[in-house]
Amino acid sequence: MMTRKTVTNTSHGRVSAGSSDHSFRIGQAVRLKNVFGGKGMSGLTYRVTGRLPARDGMPQYRIQSDGEAYERMTTQDQLEAVGEAASGSSSALLEKTFGSSHR
Repeated sequence: MMTRKTVTNTSHGRVSAGSSDHSFRIGQAVRLKNVFGGKGMSGLTYRVTGRLPARDGMPQYRIQSDGEAYERMTTQDQLEAVGEAASGSSSALLEKTFGSSHR
């Protein structure tokens, strides 16, 4: 029989110390999603520096931008992977959006 271990963090509620379904790997490039409709931090690219236990069923991560000396903590639902097209290749973005017939 498997038991689920939990750790209570009094300042942030209940966090799970067990395995969770993390979608991003350490070292992967990610962006913060544009949650509130403003520009915010969504344009910055971050690297996943660590995986944290889930909080309320949502996996958490430590992320850091190259220009920052500190790490941020965020949940998986706030992140999106940075793909090849997002790294600056406008032709790749056109290809992805409209297919090969856009020329």
